[in-house]
Amino acid sequence: MRETIKSAACLILLLFANFADVWADSPPQIIKICFLDLGDFSEKSGGQKLESAASLLSKTSADIFMLAGIADRTALNLIAKKLGMPHTELVEGADKERHLALISRIKPSKVICLTDLKYTLKDIELPVKRGFIDAVFEIDGYSFHLIGAHLQERVKVENLNQTDMRRYEGRLLRAHVNEIFRKEKNPNFLIAGNLNDTCGMSTIKEIYNRRFDIPKRLFDARPIDGMRTSWTYWNPDTDDYERIDYFLASSQLVPEIVRKDSFILENHEWRALSGHRPIVMGVLAREQSEWSRERFDAEYPSTIFEGEAKHFEADKGVGEKPQRNPPNSR
Repeated sequence: MRETIKSAACLILLLFANFADVWADSPPQIIKICFLDLGDFSEKSGGQKLESAASLLSKTSADIFMLAGIADRTALNLIAKKLGMPHTELVEGADKERHLALISRIKPSKVICLTDLKYTLKDIELPVKRGFIDAVFEIDGYSFHLIGAHLQERVKVENLNQTDMRRYEGRLLRAHVNEIFRKEKNPNFLIAGNLNDTCGMSTIKEIYNRRFDIPKRLFDARPIDGMRTSWTYWNPDTDDYERIDYFLASSQLVPEIVRKDSFILENHEWRALSGHRPIVMGVLAREQSEWSRERFDAEYPSTIFEGEAKHFEADKGVGEKPQRNPPNSR
């Protein structure tokens, strides 16, 4: 009897050891994150717009969605139900018509909605219009922050300069990033959002903050489409194709970016929604070796990913006066 029990115990230990080897050797997950600005999505948008939004988002095969332009929790729940995803968060910012929202297959371990941030412009105290969201995900021992933002739109504001408003919001976003750096050692994080400016403008440069050394800079991951272009928004007023939606990564997360799973979705359904195209970033959920300065300089010159489709615009230098009141867009 004792020999039988002993043999069974040995067999269990052997099986456990074999499973442990399998678990240790199993490949890490690739987490796909999608950002899309839906413009103005509500329950009143109708069933066809809901079907188009759900269809477009489903085609990305993303695990986590950061969305802008969500009217309220009812609209958020409609999309989440269509996508079959259980975890949602709505950022209740000062803008009561368009909100940031998170929809995820994976439950975040922590979520902070920053909705009380303010700045002063011309002696007027103003809120960050849509706030920010900071969700922390922990996957197989790998942890990262996903930060959502939707900065002040490019429309004229009475008695104020909309470019300055956007720049101040960008500074507060950067301040939140700096606070993460202060509290955590080598944090992994990714900003996903509509920053409503192209990469040569001062708002974006303040968020990049190239004046910092590599460990505290943000790097523009810049996904591209199958035609090797990187525009994310079509402006119908000017017929311009612009890149105003971004993934900005900490230097610590850059080595985990999976380029083959990072892209701009090409699909005609975006035209029926908001003029924005979905952008997707693949992240390997396992710490990778730190990159050298030489590799960062080669792949992210001026902190912007080049890859197949190079960034042709000559850099304008930090602090150059931005263009004032460009054409309307969201």
